[in-house]
Amino acid sequence: MVTNKKNIIIVVIISVVVTVNLFTILSQEKTNKNTCVNSGCHNYVMRGWFKHPPAREDCTNCHNYVKGNHPDDNGKEFELNAKVPDLCTNCHDINKGEKSKHAPVAQGNCLTCHDPHSSDVKELVKTEKGKSICLKCHDVSGKNMASVHGPVLKNECNKCHEPHNSKYPKLLIDEETKLCLTCHNKTITGKVSTIPNIKLKISSKNVHDPVAGGCSNCHTPHASKNNALLTTEFNRDTYIYEKDKTGVLCFTCHSDDILLKDKPESTGFRDGKNNLHFLHVNREKSRNCTVCHDVHGSDLPHLINKTVLFGKWEFPLKYSQRDDGGLCAPACHNLFAYVNKDKQKNKTTGAIPGIPTQYNGGQLNCEIETNKGFGQNNIKNLKFHIINDDNSFIKDLELNDSLSFVLKDLTKGDYTISIDKNSLKMIKGTSIKSEQKFKITGNIESDKINLKFKIKIR
Repeated sequence: MVTNKKNIIIVVIISVVVTVNLFTILSQEKTNKNTCVNSGCHNYVMRGWFKHPPAREDCTNCHNYVKGNHPDDNGKEFELNAKVPDLCTNCHDINKGEKSKHAPVAQGNCLTCHDPHSSDVKELVKTEKGKSICLKCHDVSGKNMASVHGPVLKNECNKCHEPHNSKYPKLLIDEETKLCLTCHNKTITGKVSTIPNIKLKISSKNVHDPVAGGCSNCHTPHASKNNALLTTEFNRDTYIYEKDKTGVLCFTCHSDDILLKDKPESTGFRDGKNNLHFLHVNREKSRNCTVCHDVHGSDLPHLINKTVLFGKWEFPLKYSQRDDGGLCAPACHNLFAYVNKDKQKNKTTGAIPGIPTQYNGGQLNCEIETNKGFGQNNIKNLKFHIINDDNSFIKDLELNDSLSFVLKDLTKGDYTISIDKNSLKMIKGTSIKSEQKFKITGNIESDKINLKFKIKIR
């Protein structure tokens, strides 16, 4: 049975090979009446998989007999019907008068890139040792570079460039940003890193000015000695230990005074006269720009990130803007407030009126009231669940020897506190209101919340 299958496979393969060869021979005999190709003299010119239709049809479509006895005279018995590029443009309309024109096209050198008879590549494009003919003139191979663009790695130059002419600069097939977004409209997972959905990012309320002006303001299109095809050095680590190399790329537009000099007037991110950019960077572990800012776009002001990446963990940054500054409560520190105007400080406390220098968050004071004759021993082990609206704060707590509890350092948001039903059954209790909601506004004057739960024990 196995032998029969092998024999059938061999017969099929032989049949396919014979059919292909026979088709090629018949095709050549049919389309080359003067036997230029199948005579054995010029057969090499049609060996490519893709054949030029005029060459397949009749050699005299492009070549004209002049004189002599061909092939015995072995001279110039034939000449082209017209000079290149005029011969080519008799059929091919490539002179569209566009703004950007490929040099060989402008010089009329069609044969620099194309084989006039046949090629193994579509559009009769020549190859150079199996690689794109483009690399013969354009050195964009990315050899010994830190990052190389995907289309360049695959020799897919025509994914971004027109080969002849274009109405866009550098022979691009579309406007720069629109072109980039034909691929970067989704998350791309590579071997080294993951590229986020850039189209989604630049659809945000706030877009980085260089991004709005074109991707090439920060990225090279082919290859770079820097990561992420960046034009200039940029360290993507969370912590930067060489302060002068925190973000060289950023400093091509932004003054490094905001990070390296304690000058409050150089930044809006300040608390009175304290430059908070300087505070974050000039320490043993300097924070990178991308810890707090999204380099492409964000729905938050100042391109603030919604989350902070710490290893594989993502923590909510919890930034909110105020008329005179802002509030920030990431995982790396408690809720802090800053005022970016020089205000008169309170002489007694040293605090800026209306807002503390350090805002430690809201406070919940919760009291449990029982019916007469029952006390704290009766509600021992009663449990509560506390959660905020975005699930960034979840806490379970259990009463021990008290009829009250306090929760501090609550960040801005809407919260729900509820009595655990199973623990309520265990103490044989009931509650008219077993769930309550409260709100932390970010304002110290109104962020002390007092709640009461009434428990009736049978």
